[in-house]
Amino acid sequence: MLLETLENYYVTESCYLIDILRSSFLKILNYKKEKALKIN
Repeated sequence: MLLETLENYYVTESCYLIDILRSSFLKILNYKKEKALKIN
């Protein structure tokens, strides 16, 4: 029971981290795109 709970916790945590990384990555990409558009 405890092991199952821990597994679920880690799966949830890693999904959360992946989500944060993905959104950060997209923000950086959008920022670079906007900068490139302003230069041109």
